[in-house]
Amino acid sequence: MNEQLLNYFSRFTSLTEEEKEAVGQGMRTETFKRGSVLLEQGQFSSETYFVLSGCVRLYYLVDGEEHIKDFFIKNQFVTSLKSNISEEASDHYLDCVCDSELLIGNRNSESDIYQRFPRLLDLSMKIMQESFEQQQKAISRFLSSSAEQRYLNILKERPDLINLVPQYQLASYIGIKPESLSRIKKRVRFKG
Repeated sequence: MNEQLLNYFSRFTSLTEEEKEAVGQGMRTETFKRGSVLLEQGQFSSETYFVLSGCVRLYYLVDGEEHIKDFFIKNQFVTSLKSNISEEASDHYLDCVCDSELLIGNRNSESDIYQRFPRLLDLSMKIMQESFEQQQKAISRFLSSSAEQRYLNILKERPDLINLVPQYQLASYIGIKPESLSRIKKRVRFKG
């Protein structure tokens, strides 16, 4: 089993050797080049990704314009809940912002593992709950803050994004145009 994933799981519980082996056998490691598309709007996916390195973005296309909802970096899970769990066509895209190494599992191997080791279903639920809480917090913060505050939050809480993500994508994530982000960055440098 991948050591990085094992360390991540240890935040929630310790796994038996048998559980580690089952999870390790149910996942594969793959390297993707920058720009690799993991999922397109309208596709179905049964895969779940764990980011070992790099960055994956989730975005929507609205009238031909990208609207970035989130970035996933090292030690984060990525999946299309709508497609993977609800078995509906995806309404968004997933792609690699930069060269990325991902662990990949799929719904069929997960179901088998959960049947053999019900305790791992509890682990999965804890991980999903933490992820959901983080997303709710991020949405709340986004709706109640200015663009400059959003940028300052990224600097404080997700500084890795500054070096991994192109400025135009970071601007989309913040909800502004790249020119506005440039002005905010100048203001922040001037104040700091």
